[in-house]
Order: sequence, then C-alpha cells, then structure tokens
Amino acid sequence: MEGEDETTGEDIGEHLVSKKKNNGSLIWRWFGFKISDEQQKDVFCREYTKQVLTKSSSTTNLFNHFKQRHKKEYEECVKLRAAAQTVKPSQPPAPKQTT
Repeated sequence: MEGEDETTGEDIGEHLVSKKKNNGSLIWRWFGFKISDEQQKDVFCREYTKQVLTKSSSTTNLFNHFKQRHKKEYEECVKLRAAAQTVKPSQPPAPKQTT
C-alpha cells in the first residue's frame, strides 16, 4: 500500500517509544518510533504495526492512515479531539496597544 513499507509488528513488537517532542496532537497515542531511531524519523502505527510515511512528523498521513484502517480508533480519536477543544478555556482578546 502506498505510504507504508513492509516492516511487520513482529520486528518492532512492544519496542516503540513515544515522540520526544509531542506537539500535543492526540494521534501520537497510537503511533511511535523504534527505540533505535534516535532522530525519530520512521513512524510506526501501534495498531497496524507497520511504518507510516510522514513528512517532518506531520500528523495528516497519520490521521489518514487511521481513518482508512482503524475506523473505531479513528472515531475515538475524533471524539477525544472534540472534547479537548471544548475544555480549553478561550483566550481573552489581546489588549489594544495605545500610543
């Protein structure tokens, strides 16, 4: 399938680590990196146990992978994102600068 290689879960198993610098996206709960990948360039799906290609850790391909292959988990992620957005306190507008 396009955007994925043939690395199987048998090769990585439980040996995935979380993203070092998490940008706050909930999608990273379902993806990780091999321990040996210190620069964290190769993203692996924890459910599908295959590599998912991304550009600069962009989450777009990760969401697309989830939507196509893990509908139940994708729906859960969408619900969690919606809940997180409603919980965030709204920022008051910045005060106007007067000179």
